Amino acid sequence: MHIPAAYAVTNPDRLHQFIREHSFAILVSADDTHERPPIATHVPLLLKTDDDAPIRLEGHVAKGNPQWKQADGRKVLAIFSGPHSYISAGWYGEQNVVPTWNYLAVHVSGRVQIEQDPERLLELVRDTVQVYEAGSLRPWSSDSVDIEYQRQLAHGIVGFSIEIEHIAGCWKLSQHHSESRRKGAIAGLQQRARGDDLEIARLMADCR
Repeated sequence: MHIPAAYAVTNPDRLHQFIREHSFAILVSADDTHERPPIATHVPLLLKTDDDAPIRLEGHVAKGNPQWKQADGRKVLAIFSGPHSYISAGWYGEQNVVPTWNYLAVHVSGRVQIEQDPERLLELVRDTVQVYEAGSLRPWSSDSVDIEYQRQLAHGIVGFSIEIEHIAGCWKLSQHHSESRRKGAIAGLQQRARGDDLEIARLMADCR
């Protein structure tokens, strides 16, 4: 990901928090021959930082997904996308300006390690459910499902972990524009108020 210096975010805590808040990622891998196109899977990934092991991402895919075989032992890219909005040049109130797109994103790369142990897969599923059920009025638990049925389902998935080797964040929020242009763009987003407009407007206002 090309990141101009004005947009770069390097603080690990901010990047980790972004991943937790936008954990539905695109996992991209390619084989060594480059004769076939890369494979991309949309998948939730859990960030693990709370033990003595290296910081990593964990997830699982269907066993029928060919990506896990292609990616096993290879480096992959995980793309985490945040809010984004089109910025109209008309909002700047000036001539000789062009439109753009503001967005937040984090890219993570690392090597994949495949996990097929049934008990470890069940643990991974429980962890995933616990994360996404948190905050629910009546959180569902995988423990409510018969253990034998859980084990049958575990045969249909493959788990994996990605030890993070590189992480990069891009917060493109018109930082290089003048204060008057930024205020015009914020007002335009607030007036249009569709999609992620209001969130991008808030982030632009907070970004100094």
